[in-house]
Amino acid sequence: MESCRFMKMIAVLAMSVVGVIIFPAASFLHLRNREWAGGQFRQDAQPKKASFTNPVLELEIKYESGVTAISFSPDSKILAIGVDDYTIQLCDARTGQVERRLNEPDRSLRPPGVYPDGQRVYSVAFSPDGKTLASAGDIIKDNVIAGGQVTLWEIPSGKLLRTIIVNREISAYTNSVVFTPDGKRLVTGMTRYRPGESAGKHISKGEISEWDAQSGALERKWEPLDAGIHSVTFSPDGQFLVAGCSDAAIKFLDIKKRELRRTLRGTSRVFSLCFSPDGKTLASCVGPNLSAIAGQIEPLLKVCLIDAETEQLNLMPVSHRYFVTAVAFSHDGQYLASGDEGLYSLSSYRHEGGTVKIWRIK
Repeated sequence: MESCRFMKMIAVLAMSVVGVIIFPAASFLHLRNREWAGGQFRQDAQPKKASFTNPVLELEIKYESGVTAISFSPDSKILAIGVDDYTIQLCDARTGQVERRLNEPDRSLRPPGVYPDGQRVYSVAFSPDGKTLASAGDIIKDNVIAGGQVTLWEIPSGKLLRTIIVNREISAYTNSVVFTPDGKRLVTGMTRYRPGESAGKHISKGEISEWDAQSGALERKWEPLDAGIHSVTFSPDGQFLVAGCSDAAIKFLDIKKRELRRTLRGTSRVFSLCFSPDGKTLASCVGPNLSAIAGQIEPLLKVCLIDAETEQLNLMPVSHRYFVTAVAFSHDGQYLASGDEGLYSLSSYRHEGGTVKIWRIK
């Protein structure tokens, strides 16, 4: 009898240990409306009601490095996440499971402040048919910026299709890329710096360029904007290219005439920008490395929501621990994803511990 009781105790302890091992992998899901049952997550019959003012955290994914970019696939099943270690991770948008990694991180030992050669990932975007993923960012060579590049990947295989060199200068930052609504072209948004009249001051200009998605040929350049561009996206109705700028402006550009039609004014830099599928709401974030806005740190930790018609700006009532760097709506309008840069490490001279959170908003 005593031996049977002892064996039962051992079995219970073993199950506890297994629970410690298994559940941390699932604990990042923050399944507030689900429970573990029979080896799978079971959705509650009556999930909590959600909205922009009452978002429900459905999923949380943590990374070793900071998060730099987010995009949902057109069917809302895949989440592409750009990370500060130059990688792109394709995740199951429902579970957060990494299905494929594009590029392997360079984990070789380097002196503090020395970055590996490669392409940084500032932006990711799916083609309308979901078969191609574009990534954009600066090229790092010998620890300095050597230009900008767009890379195209086949989905879901992750096969490298082609690269497009969009600039070869150290004074231009390739911050954003998006497919045109017909999927035939790519549009890049860049910031170009030049010295100002005062010592130590610089003036930024925004540059928009169109590229053939198949050949990579430059098709045209738009008229420069009077502020640096951090993000470009298309309105859901396909009428406007919308640019998020360093001067807190969101600029609506007519696609056919390539002219400025409207400007929304935010409170600070528009670092990442996306439309809700119904076109009524713009989500944005301020991004990293910016002094607190009017002495407040809160706007840097939250997602900004802008009513596209009234221009009213609100902050989502939930926060990240670190500066928010990327936002994206799912194409079914049910979810909003946000990512942060994590904590800057003085030992590695890079951001560590970035997080992606997926909020249900309907």
